[in-house]
Amino acid sequence: MNTAPPLQLLPAFEAAARLLSFKAAADELCVTPSAISQQIKTLEGLLGTELFKRSARQVRLTEAGASYYEVANKTLNRFKNGHQRWVASQASPTVRLSTTAQIAFDILLPALPNFHAQHPEIDLRIETTDKLADFESEAVDIGIRLGDGKWPGLHCEFLSSLSVCGLAAPSFLAQHPINSLPALQQTTLIHARTDVNDWEIAEQKIGISLAKNKQLYFENYHTALSAAENAMGIALGLLPLTQPRLDSGKLQTFGAPPMLLEQACYLVFAHKPSPDSETAAAAEWLQNTFADLAGANR
Repeated sequence: MNTAPPLQLLPAFEAAARLLSFKAAADELCVTPSAISQQIKTLEGLLGTELFKRSARQVRLTEAGASYYEVANKTLNRFKNGHQRWVASQASPTVRLSTTAQIAFDILLPALPNFHAQHPEIDLRIETTDKLADFESEAVDIGIRLGDGKWPGLHCEFLSSLSVCGLAAPSFLAQHPINSLPALQQTTLIHARTDVNDWEIAEQKIGISLAKNKQLYFENYHTALSAAENAMGIALGLLPLTQPRLDSGKLQTFGAPPMLLEQACYLVFAHKPSPDSETAAAAEWLQNTFADLAGANR
């Protein structure tokens, strides 16, 4: 079938595919199980393929059904999120910003009163996640990402270069002075992510093995820095993102000077000729905030 089926058939199929139950889908959509079954049969007839394998006690998706579920789920999510954005736009201008918890807490929240003072009419909502936001399916207007600045379909603006350095609490360094490379082998290494071993990469740069060190693993950078602040070990920090923690005295650098990374910090938003005025105002505030941060780091 080349022509897409009517959209009103998708909710019944999406719910049944997600719940793997016609009855549960019927309860969720406040209709009868027979209504769900009939709509799915109609959809299967239009598509010319079986979407479910049915038995007396259960239903399960066919390979075609599993593939079509992705289409239905994404379509309905885009509609729902688009509707929510439209409703919000009718009340007051809203800008949704996606970033990591560490950037939100350390950099953006302290600067937020300044944005509110300049733009009291804009509802800026900061949402934290370590996953890359999907601008097509999620209600996101603007984001901050670390990388090479190449994300298909998104417009990117440079925010700040990034450098990596060793970080620890002053109390930890007082008890465990790191005056030489061999001293690193006596410390606890704090990891900020579980999918990449950043300390293993550091080993290659400094030329010593840290394989026998005690290791502490955390799921994100924000938690890892908090562990370092509590004198649980040493961490690798990104400058200027950790500059507020250095300024507060909670952490301090040690060892070699910061090393410049190929990756950088970027502002990203959905690719279009120009963002709306509210998103443009948020982008300008972010640019100024990071410029001030980079200035403090020099």
